[in-house]
Amino acid sequence: MSNDAVWIRRVWRDTVWALLHNIRIRMSSDVERPSVLVSGSGKTAAINITLPAAPEMEEAGSDAYSGSFAVTYNSKTKKLDVGPGWLCCNGTFSEVAAFQDIQPETGYLCISAKLTPAGTWSVPTFSFTTPAADAFPLAAVTVKKSAGKLQVEIRQYPVTVAYLFQVKICPLAEI
Repeated sequence: MSNDAVWIRRVWRDTVWALLHNIRIRMSSDVERPSVLVSGSGKTAAINITLPAAPEMEEAGSDAYSGSFAVTYNSKTKKLDVGPGWLCCNGTFSEVAAFQDIQPETGYLCISAKLTPAGTWSVPTFSFTTPAADAFPLAAVTVKKSAGKLQVEIRQYPVTVAYLFQVKICPLAEI
């Protein structure tokens, strides 16, 4: 009778189990060559794999979002493009056409419009500003220069409809 059992320490078994269940794969335009990092031990062990981003992913930004007001970086023009979407200004819906050639900056890219004295809304504009009642955030953009190369990271805020509101303090509320 042969004994085929192999006994290993509990921490080694837990490490192998955690490694098999904690594999993280990330793609980044900052990476030129694939790398693998094994970290932790026991139940906190993990395998982190970092891969270079495909060229078509770089052009589309870090996310493949294609919904309303999709913000993308055009590597040829070195500018941001915004896709079409829907805008609701105090309950009035309107379709906004795509817009191109926005100079990338670090900050929040917002869609804005103002209520005119005549009671109509101005033409919507895209700009880097602080989100507010009349400036709806579409994406957070980070611009970095590394080795003379411009790197633009876009954190898209998925949105079905952007809402803008004309707000005033109610005079009765101040009584």
